[in-house]
Amino acid sequence: MHLPGANQFFAFVWGPWNVSHTVVDVARLTASRAIFDLSAMQFAQMAAALRTIGASAVKISAPDLMDPQLEVFLEESGIKTLWVEYHPDLFPGAPEIFLQRLDQLSARCACLPIISDLDLLHRIIQ
Repeated sequence: MHLPGANQFFAFVWGPWNVSHTVVDVARLTASRAIFDLSAMQFAQMAAALRTIGASAVKISAPDLMDPQLEVFLEESGIKTLWVEYHPDLFPGAPEIFLQRLDQLSARCACLPIISDLDLLHRIIQ
């Protein structure tokens, strides 16, 4: 699997209250990345603000990955990298559904799972 721009980088995860030009500009000046964590809120309401500041990466929860509004959010926000945190006890479906959805969205943006579940990691490796 090729992950554009994922060869090596230094990134900071910021909360939604930190969505600003300042954070994005400092990330560019320091050759790092700003990832905005939207996992504790409704991600759709942040699309316009993310586009305005030129954000390129967000983190969402695995249940948010299944939201039909996610494609609209990606289009409206201009996000290029989607980090998705997977917890098997919080995901409303089988691990295969999670992986299929990641694969479906990967045509639109880089989809990077955050996984601590060894069973799912084993499935991915196989």
